[in-house]
Amino acid sequence: PVIALCDSNSPCKYVDVAIPCNNRNKHSLALMYWLLAREINRMRRVIPRSEPWSVMVDLFIYRDPEEEDKKLADEAAQQAQAAAEAAEAKEKKVDGAFAAGTGAFSEVKEKTEAFTTEKTAEVAAAAPELNYDQTWAPPAADAAGGSWGDSAPPPMQ
Repeated sequence: PVIALCDSNSPCKYVDVAIPCNNRNKHSLALMYWLLAREINRMRRVIPRSEPWSVMVDLFIYRDPEEEDKKLADEAAQQAQAAAEAAEAKEKKVDGAFAAGTGAFSEVKEKTEAFTTEKTAEVAAAAPELNYDQTWAPPAADAAGGSWGDSAPPPMQ
């Protein structure tokens, strides 16, 4: 007997048993082969009808190894390109934000210069007038009556 997986447009002139299904996609054909294999195993009593079949439908789909390798290589290339673009965008953002002449850099520079000038003027006003012609003299004895050259007192007990 001739058994065929037929679509609604398939000619059935020499077909003895037509199984209606979608035969235009490899995934739908894989599902039909999986269903046929499962049903044959159930009819032969290899697997009971009360338990689900542990074989996945994916095993009935043919995958070209070269095509899979090409997909993996393309995905890796896309990820590398996305990472490079992200790094470049981040670098442009940093360079653009702090490049000379841009608003952000100029604003920070102006605030820093104003703060520095203000604080320098405050410190200069608060500092006593220094006499650089004055000669250095060693410090006088401290309030306890000793000087730097004296020996240390004995330890306390």
